[in-house]
Amino acid sequence: MPEKETHLGDGVYARWDGHGIILDLRGQEQWLEESGGRPHICKIYLEPEVFNSLVDFAKVHGDAKRAEIEKKKQKSVESKNPSEV
Repeated sequence: MPEKETHLGDGVYARWDGHGIILDLRGQEQWLEESGGRPHICKIYLEPEVFNSLVDFAKVHGDAKRAEIEKKKQKSVESKNPSEV
């Protein structure tokens, strides 16, 4: 039985259909039109294997982004308090 739709943010909605995840990008239609895309193509179907790959991708890139932010914070602290480092 399909679950009700969940708003993920930025105009993206998700729904489980019993086998995979349907991402509905209807809130991105204006961006698609402005960038020359086709606004009527606004759904993506993710089977479990693809979803797992996407989660792995997000984790790798999220970890790298967090490390980059932490490094910038540390440099900022060091430049403000050079004698304390």
